[in-house]
Amino acid sequence: MQAIDIKLLVEWLGVEGASVGLRKSDLSLSEIQLIATTNQIPYSPKTKRNDLITLLVGTLGKRIDKTLDQLMEMDAGALRAYLEARKPSRVELSMILSELGLKPTKQGIRKLLDLAAREISDAGMYKRVAQGKTK
Repeated sequence: MQAIDIKLLVEWLGVEGASVGLRKSDLSLSEIQLIATTNQIPYSPKTKRNDLITLLVGTLGKRIDKTLDQLMEMDAGALRAYLEARKPSRVELSMILSELGLKPTKQGIRKLLDLAAREISDAGMYKRVAQGKTK
């Protein structure tokens, strides 16, 4: 089997396109497990094929390279610029918002980038205030 660069696949097709492409491919579960092992992505041996594909694409397709704490240190404008430059998927933004206990409404999904920048920045501001820091 020829090596498959999942990061490149996600760059070309996006998270959703790469997921669909891998699901419809002829790759067996053992071949997908080999890709996960090669990329040092931990998984349970009981993980199903589609779940492993979701894990692979989600992990290797991440575009946000900062921790939640680092994102929370940024003001809304800087965070929005960072998110625009990184171009994360809706799934990735939703996962970060869920870490903060937030679930966007249908209207919020349309403006997910704005919502994520504002909410993460606000959470960071509250955290800094609670710790006695000003910025």
